Amino acid sequence: MSPLAKLHSHPDYDPHLQQPGKKHHVYGHLLEEGDELEKGDVYASTNGNWEPCPVPGAILSKGMAVVWVRPT
Repeated sequence: MSPLAKLHSHPDYDPHLQQPGKKHHVYGHLLEEGDELEKGDVYASTNGNWEPCPVPGAILSKGMAVVWVRPT
């Protein structure tokens, strides 16, 4: 996990296409290879939202294509 918490934008965020009800930013620690997912962690879903972790306890592997954040 990155040591500093910061504001993370969804990778697919486009300010010109703002959609009501979609959470485009989340504040927290970026998760990295080897981190264990916990309840409350979120990922950048292809639907444009930050979605909750579906499988707490999974370990993030090398080369993951999904951005995971642990909100603070």
